[in-house]
This record gives sequence, C-alpha cells and structure tokens, in this order.
Amino acid sequence: MGFNSVVIKAQGASKENGFFNGIRQAKEMVEANVIGLVTETLSKKEAVEE
Repeated sequence: MGFNSVVIKAQGASKENGFFNGIRQAKEMVEANVIGLVTETLSKKEAVEE
C-alpha cells in the first residue's frame, strides 16, 4: 500500500515553532500507531470488496 512511515512536510518559510510542531505531530502519530491503523483499515476494506 505504500504506508511505511510518518511523513510531515513543512514549507521552507517555517519558523522554529512550525518545525517543532511538525516533530511533535510526527511523534504523536508514531505513538498512536497511525500507520498501522490506516494499513489495517484499508486491508479490511479491500478484503470486503473482494
């Protein structure tokens, strides 16, 4: 499916606070296992459609 890791993209004009928030958001996504949950949900949806 292409889901292997969390990616956070910021604009080049981001200041320190924006950079910090991007790191914080990535950390929260990893801790919440977002990639695993999305992969699991999509796998179940594909199984139902087949």
